[in-house]
Amino acid sequence: MPRFLRSFRPATCALLLLSLLTMGAGACGQRPVVAIGLPSAASPSLPIRITLQAGVDPTQSTVTLDGVDVTAQFAPAPPGLVGSIPVPAPGEHRLGVTSQRSMLGLSIPITNGRLFDVPAPAPDVASVEPAPGATGVPRSAWLRFQLASAAPADALAGFGFALECDGKRVQRSAHALGDGALVLNPSPELPAGASCRAVWRASDGGVAESAFAVAPDAPGAPARAHYDRLDPLAFAPFPDDYWTVPDASQPSGLAIDMPVPEISEPFQQQAFQALIGQTVGVDGWSRMPPIVVAFSHPLDPSSVPSDEHASLDPLAPVSLVDVDPSSPAYGQRVPYRMSLRSDEAPDGSYDHVALLFPTIDLREHGRYAVAITRRAFAAGEPGRPVGPSPMFAEVLSAPDGAEAPEVVRARDRIEASLATLAALPDVPIPVEDVALVFGLSIRTQPSPADLVSIKERTLAAAPPQLLLPDLSNPCPNPNNFCIRTVGTRALEIRGRVQLPNYRDPDLRVFARDEITGEPLQTGVSNVPFMMTLPIEALDGPVPIVMYQHGNPGSPLEATRDGGTGYLDDAGFAVAGIQDTLNREIGQDIALQVSVILFFSVQVQQLPDYWVQTGADMIGFLRAIEGMGALDLMRRGANGEPELGPDGIPEIDTSRILYHGISEGGNNAQRFLPFAPELIAATPTVGGARLGETLIHQSSDDILAQVGALMPDLRPVELWVGLSLFQLGFDPQDGHSYLKHLYREPLLPFAGSSDVTPPSTLWTEGIGDTLVPNNATRAAAIEIGIPQVRPIVRAIPGVAQVDPPVSQNLGAGLTSGHFQYDPATTPYCVTRPQPEGHYCPQSAPEAQAQRRHFLESALEGAAEIVSPF
Repeated sequence: MPRFLRSFRPATCALLLLSLLTMGAGACGQRPVVAIGLPSAASPSLPIRITLQAGVDPTQSTVTLDGVDVTAQFAPAPPGLVGSIPVPAPGEHRLGVTSQRSMLGLSIPITNGRLFDVPAPAPDVASVEPAPGATGVPRSAWLRFQLASAAPADALAGFGFALECDGKRVQRSAHALGDGALVLNPSPELPAGASCRAVWRASDGGVAESAFAVAPDAPGAPARAHYDRLDPLAFAPFPDDYWTVPDASQPSGLAIDMPVPEISEPFQQQAFQALIGQTVGVDGWSRMPPIVVAFSHPLDPSSVPSDEHASLDPLAPVSLVDVDPSSPAYGQRVPYRMSLRSDEAPDGSYDHVALLFPTIDLREHGRYAVAITRRAFAAGEPGRPVGPSPMFAEVLSAPDGAEAPEVVRARDRIEASLATLAALPDVPIPVEDVALVFGLSIRTQPSPADLVSIKERTLAAAPPQLLLPDLSNPCPNPNNFCIRTVGTRALEIRGRVQLPNYRDPDLRVFARDEITGEPLQTGVSNVPFMMTLPIEALDGPVPIVMYQHGNPGSPLEATRDGGTGYLDDAGFAVAGIQDTLNREIGQDIALQVSVILFFSVQVQQLPDYWVQTGADMIGFLRAIEGMGALDLMRRGANGEPELGPDGIPEIDTSRILYHGISEGGNNAQRFLPFAPELIAATPTVGGARLGETLIHQSSDDILAQVGALMPDLRPVELWVGLSLFQLGFDPQDGHSYLKHLYREPLLPFAGSSDVTPPSTLWTEGIGDTLVPNNATRAAAIEIGIPQVRPIVRAIPGVAQVDPPVSQNLGAGLTSGHFQYDPATTPYCVTRPQPEGHYCPQSAPEAQAQRRHFLESALEGAAEIVSPF
């Protein structure tokens, strides 16, 4: 090597090293560590701790802020410097630290720096959750700030909405929503028992903070969301896509593959065999499922959303989310109603469950996920947040190749859902916050083909025959076979109508053609009906209202002034039949439940009582069309009605209307898509969704009744059984037909050219204890109609319109949903009638609204007016 190169190399390296050190590259040592703490409202400055390298003299160090010397604000404190600086202006800043280092016999100044952000002022803060000074905050809690407007990104920089617990910074993700809400998700969760505070820059430029205390961990076993697919009797959560498998032959691409577990009690074994047997050939879960989630401890009531709107809150501990990438609502939360129960089991322990009822009918072939977050906690114990079960914790962990096949299957079923939840556009739900996630893939919509076939055969046949007493002996049986004049109506008729029966007489399910699969008529039923005629019928044919009673009930309701007197006052005839369930089993709901249960176990299939009622109503409508020649009364010498013909028919069969209450409102959902002959209909306080309704109105009674028949049945197994029941009941449930009223009509039917469905006014009673408001509102969503003001409870996603409403669905076609609140409806306040089921039936305000709707429909355009 040339001499000049050998002599040059050491000098060059020394110069290079000196340059690197001077620039702060730190190749031979560590940089100072600069820790910037959070300011406080009492001391609006940034606390700073600078850790210097060992051997560096802090008294020989200088500190600069954006190039300005601020050393005077710092003091030596092992292992470096401690001080504070006034909160700088918003934006990026640089804190520089220059220390003297000895190197090669020289004292060399080495400068390092740290860039940091200072937040911009936030919009005014209206509220904070947890509230300032709150104690007992769950360690799994998220924080929410309600701001005057959406938080800009620069208000979240630096200490903007930062968290600190016991003096230590807690990382968080921040999610600013369009309505001004700001959600902070601590990551990891808050330390138990800690004193915490959130800090931000106030709108006036100062420092604001909100302090709270985290609950210490509660002693004893942790709270868990149950999930154990290794135990064949641990049904909950349910429904669960764990039991679905790919099946290319099915329209949804899936099939349910749920084994029947071995149960020691024989009747209970048969019952579950029947219920699970209904899943065979079904390609997904019900569109209206009761969703059952079980817990080791009862959930705190704060976990329960106050209404369906609150269930959409990103901070709700339980979320139902659309996770189907092909859905127009992908990534959106789905509204639901929740009910918490803690019921004693036969062994003396308790089953703690949450029952979720979606407020929409879930989308055909859609995919949904239920997410239980760790923000839920045990009742009265914020120090006991809900966590995953041992098996689900294994499902959430990374695969190790040694898991049980059940764990692998469960992980496979939720993998895509977890990814969707972690990327939700409003507030994500990361895996670390999950206590339980399970999926629901939804079935193909049950076909209306059975009732289409029955409707078209009914149109092709002569009207069903009415069986009435001869006027020479008009009242052989005053209770059920009688024609007579009455004081409050002109005429009352009690008779029978011969309607086709399509069921096997022993099995009570539809008999079917072996080739076409269509329902077969197996006989004729003499179905009780009652009818009243108004005084106006003496002068000519009058419109007729087809009336359908509640459950328990009978067509006798059609004759009662309290229920239908206003229709008689309007000059309408009123006629109704008795539904299949009440006439064959009786007007006793407990007996009905027992009979249905026994038939289901015996036949391994639900009896077709309800769809037979649909066929009966189609037949009775045809019978009304055949009443055009009915002539039963005349004006007597004193001007009053008397029995006997006068050559003037009483019924105008071109003007047929419908009114149904409660179960009659439920039956309307199944019937109206097949009744274009009707001009208008007023279904009142109906809801359908039988599984949800049974739980809503008589869960305790059913639990006691079924428990007596199955002494080993745990309560959670009953709720799962009712969810399975709904899946089997879907083909008969009114909600399965609602889309065919306006959105996807089946019209015209063979034998008819009528393509106009009836105008409809659907009525809900707030606080209905018999029919869940949730089911009634879900019906409005499924039909696709608006709410008519004044509105007591808004339905998520449903348009709101001012009255009067007329022809809003097209020429001559009106429809809307109206609510009555017993607490504000004058009649229901003064009576008092505080119950939501009966207030809309009996209140004169509601009756006047229905009368106007029906009368205006007869004039050519039904109109919904406000009754107040």
